[in-house]
Parts: sequence; structure tokens; C-alpha cells
Amino acid sequence: MNNIRVKIKKGFLWAGFGAFAGRGLQFISDIILSRLLFPEDFGLMAIGLSVLNISEMLTETGFSSALIQKQGDIKKYLNTTWTMEVIKSIILFLFVFLIAKPISIFYDEPSVLGVLRGISFLFLLRGFRNVGVVFFRKNLEIHKQVILDIIPSIFQLLLVIPMAYYLQSVWAIILSVYVRRFTELVLSFLMHTHKPRFEFHTDNFKELIHFGKWIIGLSIIGAVRKNFVPLFIGKYFDIETLGYFNRAELLSILFFSVLTEIVWKVGYPVMSQFQYDYKRLKKFYLDLFFTIIYLGIPISICIIIFSEDIVLNIFSVKWLASVFMLKILVLAGLISFTGTLSSMAMQAIGKPKVSAKISLYSIILLLITIFPFSNYGGIVGLIISLIISRFYSVIHSLLMVMKFIGIKKIDILRPIKFSLFNSIVFIIPIITLKLYLFNNINMLTLIFFIIYGTIIFILLAIFWNKVFTFNLINTLSPLFNKQQNIRLHTKSRVELKNE
Repeated sequence: MNNIRVKIKKGFLWAGFGAFAGRGLQFISDIILSRLLFPEDFGLMAIGLSVLNISEMLTETGFSSALIQKQGDIKKYLNTTWTMEVIKSIILFLFVFLIAKPISIFYDEPSVLGVLRGISFLFLLRGFRNVGVVFFRKNLEIHKQVILDIIPSIFQLLLVIPMAYYLQSVWAIILSVYVRRFTELVLSFLMHTHKPRFEFHTDNFKELIHFGKWIIGLSIIGAVRKNFVPLFIGKYFDIETLGYFNRAELLSILFFSVLTEIVWKVGYPVMSQFQYDYKRLKKFYLDLFFTIIYLGIPISICIIIFSEDIVLNIFSVKWLASVFMLKILVLAGLISFTGTLSSMAMQAIGKPKVSAKISLYSIILLLITIFPFSNYGGIVGLIISLIISRFYSVIHSLLMVMKFIGIKKIDILRPIKFSLFNSIVFIIPIITLKLYLFNNINMLTLIFFIIYGTIIFILLAIFWNKVFTFNLINTLSPLFNKQQNIRLHTKSRVELKNE
């Protein structure tokens, strides 16, 4: 029997360290670039990265998710997976290189041509990565995945500073991404013993594509939902507005992206192992749901309250135009963060088709509303359109997960109510201190409020643990209790229903 509890504990600790360290390094890089470059530079890069992301996501095979979800030995599938990734990367490189000219004409911006052709080579660096690293997540060896993620970010940070200082252009960003991708490629072969070779087996391909086809659908829809908006802003508004939106979006999802990374790295493999045991899957899902809501709501409120202070102290005064966008985008970030769990659960139990359909409906809703909302409300109307489509996706996904694994409404409403109550109590002393003692907030004051808020958050968690049986500490403590063991049983769903 496998001791899953120990792996989950170590996985969350390593994933937490990796997410905070990796995103922290990336954020330092973003601060430096934001102070040295201008909104137009980030607008250009947003267009380039959107084209790159759309191209990658439109051709996402879903094989990695299939390998993690699949039980038993997966070694026979590795070479077929790697071969398909290499072929895909070559096709994407040629495709983006060739369409760069038409896109630059579409935006009436000559600089777009060089940016797109520059980033097209990134496909090759990603496509040739060693497929063996999929075992890091599948076997919950999260410490190895963390190393694979962090070291490239360190190299990127070390080189981005001199490049940004001397180049003073969007090429500083592009070259820093090259450094990270190349380091990832080298490390993937150094860290795993598997030596991929060109090999294609039709039976293996068919088996993987059977699961992966719905991941492909999800990726196509996700590509449109995530990258259509920046491309739309660049054309409908202008490159400068896109630059402001890019920085506001970065700050709005900064904490959520860290937490989402932790949840995906550990939660998805664990849910995949619990896919035949709905009782354990349900408990694991609800524990994560409560944790996500409990953390997400107060973080969102704090970002809204300190939005102007954050922008001024981190990015400088030239980015003030992004403050009002940040205040609204935080809500979109919280909604997306909450919906991550449901999408992950449906993939883990082999229901990616359902997620794909829900995502499709949400993107249709976005496409229907984005034009009229942008016309009447400008960039604010566009963000509201984005929030509406994401909110629909989250609610629909949650209802389907409740149906599939037998979750009741009270199981969902209770953590939401408790988290809202905790957030109100949490925010009162912070607002009071800000209004009456601090008129001007500098970087040191901002750091003080982060420490102050963290202390209040911890003290409240301890207090609720003394007062209520339902609280964050009681939810998380079984996960880290070495005296209790969760053992993985490979029971079929039929067996579970008969118990």
C-alpha cells in the first residue's frame, strides 16, 4: 500500500515553496522591467505572447495530462508523446514566423513583425524538452519539478537586469524568455534519465488522444478566452492601453497564480489517484475548496484597498492609469482561481468533455458581450464582460462536480459563509489603521501592512480553531498529521456504490 498522506504533505510544501520562489523571482523581473520600459513595450510583448500562447494551446495534445491521469506503467507512451511534441513545435515555429507579417499589418504596427518572428523560435526550445519530467508530477516528486521551475527563473532574473538597462526595449523581455526556455530544456535532460527518441506507435497515440482530445478542446477554448482579450484590446483600443491592462492583470492574479500553481501541481495527481474512491475525492475537494475561498477573499479585498499604493510603490507613477483596471480585474482573478478546482476535479475523474463544453459556452458568452460592453463602457465594460463569462463558467463547473461526486449545497455554502465572515473581521483593523494612521504609504509601509495582515490572519485562524469546529486549522491538520495514514485503494466505482 502507498502512503499517500506523506506524499501529499511533501508535495504541498515543495509546491508552495516552488510557487512562491518562482513567482517571486518572476515578479522581481517584472518590477525591474516595468520601471525601465514603457506601456507600449508591454503592449507589444502582450501581443507577441498572446500569439505564442494561442498557437501552443490550439495544438495542445493533452498527452501530459493523460499520462498523469493514466494508472499503471506509462513508459511505452513516452516516445510517442515526445515525437508528437517535436513535430508540433516545428510546425508552430514555421506558422508564426510566416503569419508575423500579416499580423503586423493588421495592427498597423511594424514592431510587431520583429517581435513575433523573434518569439517564434521559442516553440523549438519547448518542443524538444525531455518528456520524462512528467514523472515528477505523476509520482508527486514535486521537489524535482520545483527545481526544474526555479533554476531557469534565476538565470532569467540575472540576465534581464543588464539586458533591460542596455536595450531599453521589448527585446529585453524576449531575450530573458529565451534564457529561461533554454535552461528548462537543458535541465529536463539532466534531471531525468529517460532518453527520448523519435518513435511513433499508432495504438499508443490513439489511446492517449482518446483522453487528450477533450484536453485539446479545453486548450483551444482556454486559448481564446485567455489571449483573445489582449489581442482585442490592442486592436479595438491601442497598444498603450494594452500595456496598462497587462500590468494590472499581472498584479490582480499574482497571488492567485501562485496558489493555483500549488493546487495544480499536487491536487491534480492526488485527485487522479483518488478517481475511483469518491469518498476520499469528495473530502479532498471540499478541503481544497474551503482553503481556496478562505485565502482568496481577504487577498482580493486587500488588493482593492491598496491598489493605488501597490502600483505607485512597485511599478512607479507612470503606471497609475492601470489602478482602476486592477480594482476590477481582482474580482475576475478571484473567480478564475475558485473555478480552477472544479476543472481539475473533472479532468481527474475522466470528465474533460464536460469541462470543454462549459468552457465553450463561457467563451461564446464572452464573444457575445465583449463588443457591446466595450462600446458602451470602454475598458471597464470589457473587464465586466470578462467577469460575467468567468462567473458563468465557475458556477456551471461547480454544479457538475457536485453532481458527479455527491456534494451537497450545504457543503459549498458553509465554507463560503465562514470565509466571508472571517474576511469582514480580518479587514476591519487593516482599514482602520490605514485610514487613521497612514495617509501616505511608501514601500516600507506596504511591507508593514503585509506583515500586519499576515499576523491578523494567523491569529484569527487560531481563534476560530478555539471557537468553531469548522475552521481552516481543522481542515488542514489531518493532511499534516503523521499519525494518520491515507492508503490508496484501487476500488472500482461499482464496489464503492455497494459499500
